[in-house]
Amino acid sequence: MRFHLLFFLLLLVSDLPAQSFSYKEGLSRCDSIRAEINKQNEATEQTSRLQADCLTGAMLPDFIATTMDGKIIDRSYFWGKVTLINFWMKSCGPCIAEIPGLSKLKDEFGTEKVNFLAIGRCNENDAKTFLALHPWNFDQVKNGLPLIEDVFKFGWGYPVMFLVNKQGQIVLAYNGGYSGENGQFVHDRLKPLIEEELGK
Repeated sequence: MRFHLLFFLLLLVSDLPAQSFSYKEGLSRCDSIRAEINKQNEATEQTSRLQADCLTGAMLPDFIATTMDGKIIDRSYFWGKVTLINFWMKSCGPCIAEIPGLSKLKDEFGTEKVNFLAIGRCNENDAKTFLALHPWNFDQVKNGLPLIEDVFKFGWGYPVMFLVNKQGQIVLAYNGGYSGENGQFVHDRLKPLIEEELGK
């Protein structure tokens, strides 16, 4: 049964159209996947890691936010640049484990052609406390909780990663990570994908 569900989910994800679609449409796809998992009562580590894939191909939703250092994040922030967005929680071990690898990516690519944005599922005070313990060189949204709940509406585990192309389309979306490693896995997975998008 688990094999059949996993196969179904892979087919659903692989069937995503090449053209873009709205973020709202993507969330509907996500709801279908979650409903199938719940119906089969077959949630596994593999299926939980597939759930964010339903947003691959969606256009990033419009939103406005402010970073810890006062930078405004709006449509102009994304225009003409590749963007890596990481969504994290303060109690998430894999979120913390990925920080060195993500910071290394920013050091390697710089910010002239690539944005590095992090959105925590917490308020400003909790984000400040977290970042004091776990320094991280991404643009950090000041108060990410309402943004995640009202705009992105995640229904799966953290961390969540989006790679967004120069046109604002999410070309990679996935969730889940690995505790107890220095972020090399996430670095090695994302580096060639960022390079590919920069070459387009």
